Amino acid sequence: MSKICEICSSKNLINYSYNNHSNKLNIFFILHIKTIIISILSIFKKKYKNKNLFSAFSKISVCEDCGFGICLNKIDNNDLKNYYSSLFWDDTKFDFFYKESVDQVNRAKGQYVAIKRYLPKKPIKILEIGAGSATLSKILKKNIKILASDVVEPGDKWKEYYNSINLKKISNFYPDKTISKYDLIIASHWLEHVVNIKSILSNLRNNLNNQGLVFIEVPNCNDEYWNFDIKDIPHIYFFTKISLKKLFSDNGFKVELIQNLGMTNKEFYFSNNFNDLNNELIEEVNESIRNNTYRNKGNVIRMLASKIS
Repeated sequence: MSKICEICSSKNLINYSYNNHSNKLNIFFILHIKTIIISILSIFKKKYKNKNLFSAFSKISVCEDCGFGICLNKIDNNDLKNYYSSLFWDDTKFDFFYKESVDQVNRAKGQYVAIKRYLPKKPIKILEIGAGSATLSKILKKNIKILASDVVEPGDKWKEYYNSINLKKISNFYPDKTISKYDLIIASHWLEHVVNIKSILSNLRNNLNNQGLVFIEVPNCNDEYWNFDIKDIPHIYFFTKISLKKLFSDNGFKVELIQNLGMTNKEFYFSNNFNDLNNELIEEVNESIRNNTYRNKGNVIRMLASKIS
């Protein structure tokens, strides 16, 4: 069990139950009891181990000073590969990302707004990790000169899709020793899913050219996040603006831009459970995502950082 914060070295830590921050009996807890019983009865079937990788009995250690959190499960890269290969990309998820909803397109448009003034004038090589539909990569290809546009994403279903939009899938998982250097690396809602955060940052530096840029988007797990039972699956790390900025600043990057936007975690919880957002508020939230405008306590953090030589 972690006794010190990996980011700020504080010993002021608190534990929360995974997907059950308030420690009350909820549907996630009940479903996992069923899954665990099945896995005991079918102990030799790998898929049940994968289902229990993120359990309702797991704990998340959260620093009360910088807000950084980590799932205390013992998870390695092989566990993650098995999870994403066998469970994550089911037909429903694939269809959702493949069809690109208006929300997905608006998110990518806002991401482009965030980074465009920092991009070099010369043609660049870009890599999108955990690309899914790779909407931001497609927008970049339409607006700037691209030498190469590569993606990393597990799942054979994506191969035909990437070929149809002239993107090259170079690996199922990151890091990969065969990956070369890029001028821009995109990681939208991916960093919270990795196993060893500092090792990942070292690899990102190695895969960036001098003064290369990395764009990160992650959930904002501020105090409000832990006040509600917001879905944690399948996140391993939990960030605040303070902890994310310090993490990159301490590991060879200069943070060029960082801000929170979108709906708050409280609004997110009530919209999911009670559909309790009026049209004016929904438009305010959409405008924040689409135009990259700051919103107090927004549950999305966008950050752009450059590699320090």
